[in-house]
Amino acid sequence: MNIRVWGLCAFVCLVLMGCRQTPRYERELERLDNALAHNEEWVMRKEHAIAQLRSKLANAVQDEERYWINKDLYREYLEFDADSAGYYVEQNIALAAQMGKPEDVELWRIERAMVLIQTGQLNEAEHVLKSIDRQALTERILPYYYARVMSLNHAYSIYIEDMGTEERSRYFAQALLYRDSVLLCMPPNDPQFLNIKAWDSFDAHDYGGIKQQLKERVDHSSLNTPEDAISAYNLAAMCREDGNREDYIYYLVRSAIAYVQSGCRNYASESIQDLSKVMLDKGDLNRAYTYINYCSSNLYSFKNRAYIVRIARLQEDIRKQYLAREQQHEVLINGSLTAISVLLVGLLGAFCYICRQVRKLRLRGGQLKEANAALQTSLVEKEQLHAGQRRLNEELQRANHEQTELNERLSRTNALLKQANVVKEEYIGYAFSICADYMSKLDEFRKTVSRKLKTGQLKDLDHFLTSDTMMQGELKGFYRTFDEVFLFLFPNFVDDLNKLLLPDKQVELKDEVHLNTDLRIVALMSLGFTDANKIAEFLHCSTQSVYNSRRLTYGRLAIPLKEFKERVTTLGRVAEGKE
Repeated sequence: MNIRVWGLCAFVCLVLMGCRQTPRYERELERLDNALAHNEEWVMRKEHAIAQLRSKLANAVQDEERYWINKDLYREYLEFDADSAGYYVEQNIALAAQMGKPEDVELWRIERAMVLIQTGQLNEAEHVLKSIDRQALTERILPYYYARVMSLNHAYSIYIEDMGTEERSRYFAQALLYRDSVLLCMPPNDPQFLNIKAWDSFDAHDYGGIKQQLKERVDHSSLNTPEDAISAYNLAAMCREDGNREDYIYYLVRSAIAYVQSGCRNYASESIQDLSKVMLDKGDLNRAYTYINYCSSNLYSFKNRAYIVRIARLQEDIRKQYLAREQQHEVLINGSLTAISVLLVGLLGAFCYICRQVRKLRLRGGQLKEANAALQTSLVEKEQLHAGQRRLNEELQRANHEQTELNERLSRTNALLKQANVVKEEYIGYAFSICADYMSKLDEFRKTVSRKLKTGQLKDLDHFLTSDTMMQGELKGFYRTFDEVFLFLFPNFVDDLNKLLLPDKQVELKDEVHLNTDLRIVALMSLGFTDANKIAEFLHCSTQSVYNSRRLTYGRLAIPLKEFKERVTTLGRVAEGKE
């Protein structure tokens, strides 16, 4: 008992240690995989929200109302469909001019540049921004102008990263310059202010205050907007700079979840592409391939040329890794085929050896038959030579008669032995089958316990281990298998038993391949189980139930109990006089 208790304690300790060693981002990765598997649902939600706005727009009467609905549609489309976003930009430029709002006309011209930046048309976006008179912009619009110029220079630095460090650094420096201008002009309560402030903290390498603000926003976020995704991405970058790899991956995954659940098609490569690189470094090619394909599909739909170029390189790296793994698999398969071929050759040699031994046995059987024939001829000659010895001959005849009876008994015994051999072979086959089945179930049980331990489902594991539902199901399956095997081996069992019962106490099976409890007890008795305790253990019932069942069976007998106990072991076997 003490050994079992210590063993259980050791097992629980190992489980708790395993739970501690599981990184917390594993559950977030499963959440991301689930979100990607239901990506169509997030896209449908996005399309549903757009459809509602378009329905409101169709019913709008006044220009002011159409203006604000167009603004909402632009925000929905900006990260989803750049062409449609551009359409509503042009609509609001026209409405602003029509309503006499020159300040809003300039604001939507700035947003026209933003749409061009989103699709990678950087030269066109630069031309639009240069055509805007910065000195004439009001304080309300100026932060948006600086933000778009900052985005343009940042996009240039990404798009030309293969053209040389000096050129890329120039554009990146311009982006940093305009970032400072945005921070000076943008009110702190703006949703984008915190993310731009986070970018500024990277240069100062001082993440104290801003990191805590980002953490509070991300940890309490529903992760369904592009702003949530950018905040989580910035927080992940800070964790990476601090050397905290586990938190880096954790917030990188949460950023990816926010991108997927927001239905965005642009900028998704920022976090999901980095996450794909992480998975590639960890050797998880399946996830790396899934994530980069998601980025590629979205960006091709959005037609963002700047990010498509970056993703193509990572896709090539993943493809090379896949090819290397496939080559390893091919080597393993070839080795397995070689081993199987050697095994087949060995089996063929064993088969040939067995065939040779069978031929030798047949040859010896023929020689034995010839010897028996010669012996019979010799006996006949002796009878002819000793015809006068009548009494000796009669004694010899009686001896021959007894020998004949003995041969008949021997024939019946041989028949029973043959049947016993068949039963033994069938039993062996079923035994191995049952063992293999239970080994598979045991392995599945092990995998289920391991999976629940890895995912921290300790309550489910406790319920799974303490519930007797699985045991009852296995017992039913075991009884069903026992019934099928027994009736297959002894198909005449029920008929033979009915011959020993009273006419009005005959047994009829409701199902041709299943026995009831009373018949199982008789079946076990026919197999040599005489101890009630052994039968009760086999059937998982009480010993009193076995005694009651046997007493009920004895009361239905048409023959004496002693004779029944002698004949019960022959039920379903070969009948007398037959082979």
